[in-house]
Amino acid sequence: MFSLLLGLAHAQSAPAPTPDAPPEEVTEAPLYVMTRGSIAVPFSGSGDLPAAGLGLGLDIGDGQSIGIRAVYMHDVPPGTRAGLNPPPWAWGPMVDFNLRFQPQATRSAFLHLSAGFVYGTPEGEENIVVPLGEVGFGLEFDRKIDGKRTLFLAPELGVIPTFFNADGGLISLEAPYAAFSVGMRIK
Repeated sequence: MFSLLLGLAHAQSAPAPTPDAPPEEVTEAPLYVMTRGSIAVPFSGSGDLPAAGLGLGLDIGDGQSIGIRAVYMHDVPPGTRAGLNPPPWAWGPMVDFNLRFQPQATRSAFLHLSAGFVYGTPEGEENIVVPLGEVGFGLEFDRKIDGKRTLFLAPELGVIPTFFNADGGLISLEAPYAAFSVGMRIK
């Protein structure tokens, strides 16, 4: 009964459509696809950590985009959060958030935040799962290909933070990184 009364009240409060009114425009959020390569140098460890990723996401407006990315790492160095016997490879999902400061320009500074995890299996041991985050800052260069597609290139510098580490600290820095993304926005 309450639902019926609410429906009647809503129907009476909504203005009747006029036949001469133009149809409402539907704005589509551009889809983006991208590839990303990065290299991190862990503070604890012996060597660097190259990573590659493929991502997919949506521009959600006002220069903001959100997406998901699959990350692959090869030759994880010993002494990092992966332990003294790290897996030969690791992979996992990351959720990306980007904020471009001048979204309508062909060049824009941006802030990049990511959270996720990677896992790998050392020989003769169980899986190692490592939570992973990224905080970076970079420049994005856009080039329109046609009315529906825009190519972008984005170099970036950042840090990989550690939360709730084993030493009892709340936040510490795991490694600085440099990354380069290439992708395309499609309307």
